[in-house]
Amino acid sequence: MHFIEIIREYIFLAKDFFLSILSILTPFDFLIFLICFIVFVCLYMIGCLLARVRFFIPQFFKLLAFLVFFATPVGMYYVSQEFFYKTQVNYRMNKSLEYAPAYFVDADVKNIGKREIGKCVYVLNAIRNPIYPKNKILNFFSSLHTYRYEFDTSLKAGQTQNFKTTFNDFDYKHYESKVFCFGKKD
Repeated sequence: MHFIEIIREYIFLAKDFFLSILSILTPFDFLIFLICFIVFVCLYMIGCLLARVRFFIPQFFKLLAFLVFFATPVGMYYVSQEFFYKTQVNYRMNKSLEYAPAYFVDADVKNIGKREIGKCVYVLNAIRNPIYPKNKILNFFSSLHTYRYEFDTSLKAGQTQNFKTTFNDFDYKHYESKVFCFGKKD
C-alpha cells in the first residue's frame, strides 16, 4: 500500500508539472516548437533515406535531428528569458521577517524584453547552508522547500509593475529568489 501511495504522489506531481508548463506556453511558443519538430522529422527522414549510402552521412543526419530535438526546449527557454521576456527586478524589500516566521517581498518588475508579458512567477527556494560543497550540490538538484507566487499582468515593453506578497511559516536561514516572466496568451 505504501508503494502505491508513493507512485500516486509522483503521478500527481508530474501531472501538476506538465499542466504548469502548458499554462505558460503561448501560441507563438507552440508555433516555434512545431517548426522545430518538423525540422527534426525532416532531418531524421533524410537520415533514413540515406541508410544505404556511406556510413557517416546517415548517422550525421540522425545525430543532427536528435540535436535539434533535444536543443529546442533549452534554446526556447534561453531565448524567452534573455530576449523576448527579459525583466529587470528592483527589490524594495526581500527578506525574512525578524519577529515572525514569515518572508516578505516588495518588488518592481520592469519588462526590458521585446514582447508583452502576461504572467510572472516569483520563486523563493529555501536552501541548505551553501558553505559546504555537499550542500551546494544538493541545492542545485533540490531545495528544502519552494514557495511560489504567481501574478497575472499585462506588461508591455518598458512598463513596470509592483508586487507584494508574504509567505507564512518561513523560518529558514538560507534562501534564494528569482522572478520568471512569460508571454501573454492571445
